[in-house]
Amino acid sequence: DNMFLLEWFVYNFVMIYILITIVLICILGYRVYSRHKKFGLGPRIVSMLYIDGPNLKSIGNILCIVGIIVAFVALFSSWYAISYSISGDANLQAIQTEGMTDLLSVNGITGIQINVPGQGGPTPMGTFAMPFSLVIAIGLIFTILATIGVAKSGKLGGKYIWRGVKVLIPVIIIVIIFSLIGSLIAGMIPETGEAATENIAIDVFNQLSSSPLGGQGTVPINTGDLSGQIDLQWGLGQGGLLLLAAGIILIVAGALELSAKATLFEPKGAPKPKKVPEPKKPEKVEEKKEKNDDKK
Repeated sequence: DNMFLLEWFVYNFVMIYILITIVLICILGYRVYSRHKKFGLGPRIVSMLYIDGPNLKSIGNILCIVGIIVAFVALFSSWYAISYSISGDANLQAIQTEGMTDLLSVNGITGIQINVPGQGGPTPMGTFAMPFSLVIAIGLIFTILATIGVAKSGKLGGKYIWRGVKVLIPVIIIVIIFSLIGSLIAGMIPETGEAATENIAIDVFNQLSSSPLGGQGTVPINTGDLSGQIDLQWGLGQGGLLLLAAGIILIVAGALELSAKATLFEPKGAPKPKKVPEPKKPEKVEEKKEKNDDKK
């Protein structure tokens, strides 16, 4: 039953996420409307557009815009990839490759794709078609909408930092998974009696775990009448590096906004400071007393 529910959720994920997004847009729209009625939305509406010179507030907003653009570009590139090539004697000819071939790829459009060596070339073993780009893109759009009518730079800073952390989460998860994959696979591989084959698989994943951010290596094949090697290359792709950069940029932008402690505009419902009457000067008081004495 649990497996069926998981498959149903994955299959209907896009529809579920769109429905949730519509509900959140309605809630956000109501909040913006309430803010407009009570305090106004300010002359520039979207508060990240308050850029008016070389100050912390303006620099923070510029960095936020740059971070959002970089994150959008990252959605269309590879986040992580593992490539391999197999070479060796005639007995390995059926699974040898011409140059490097993708073993695993992760990106925001097609999700996760896994290929394994086969006699007819690399064979797709499985896919996890999760549209990660849709989730991140909608989150970035929400970041822009959530800044409508925000009057204080400190509140903007909190939103920027939180979005930067969310952009970094996919990269952090990928790095954690591949840093642990060696020990995980070693415990999952069943004992088939073919120790040499099992050791090759463990050696491959141990190399990945030793440097999850990226690297390259070689695993020798010496099993019975098979002799050759597996060349590996792995690491964060362009999209992963751009996501990493975008997250850091957004966090820095948020820190600058918090440090600025600036008021972006005066809310229309804000109370105006009362004018305190100036105290009367002592000299004038003494003059009045002298006049009164003369009258007497």
